[in-house]
Order: sequence, then structure tokens, then C-alpha cells
Amino acid sequence: MSRPTTWAPADSGLPEARRTNEAAGYTAVGVTALLTGYLATSYGLRPVPELIGVVFVVAGLALALVVRDTAAHVALEPAQHTKPLPTDEETGLKATFTRTSWHHRSLRGANQAGLIDNLNDGLT
Repeated sequence: MSRPTTWAPADSGLPEARRTNEAAGYTAVGVTALLTGYLATSYGLRPVPELIGVVFVVAGLALALVVRDTAAHVALEPAQHTKPLPTDEETGLKATFTRTSWHHRSLRGANQAGLIDNLNDGLT
């Protein structure tokens, strides 16, 4: 499910990036499940299939040391758009939660759909 955005224009490429990110995530989950199933079938339930988690932790730590911070890119993106971001609304966690949970029906629906989607992924 694509997450809504309020500041990116249609030609920014953001929807395509989201779809690519979503597809890559589901592909990784599928490949990991396939590999874990294969290892469990070949070597038993413990400890070999659990080593995939160790590999992911080590890979994540290695990437954290190598990959550059993208804060400059994040700051540059809204600066390139002529329409300013709304400044009349509070942006704290409590205000955002209240706004997206009770004040805007479409955001509430998107949040509920995302929650159910993630819950379904976590339970399967």
C-alpha cells in the first residue's frame, strides 16, 4: 500500500520509489522465508535457520558503518518545491497522532489499512 504524502508533486518520483521499496521488502521477506525453510528442512529447526538473523544483524551493522547519512538529501527535497510546507499546524507526536487518528478520515483509513497490513505480515 502506498503511503500518502502532502508535499511531493506528482512528477517527483516518490510514488515509484515507494512501490520499489515495497516490492524489495516483500521480495526480501519471501527469499528469507524460502531460505529459512530450506535450512530447517536440511539441518533441523535449531540452530542453523536462526543464523540467518545473525547474518542480518552483522550485515546491518556493517552497512551502518559504510552507508552515508541522507539528511542532506532529505533537507534538499522540500527546499526544491515552490509550495511551502504548512506551518500553522503543530508537528509534535501528540498533535500528529490526534490529527491522523481522529480529525482526518482518509488518514485514519490509511493508518488502519497500514496497521492491518503490518499485523498480517507479522503474524504470517
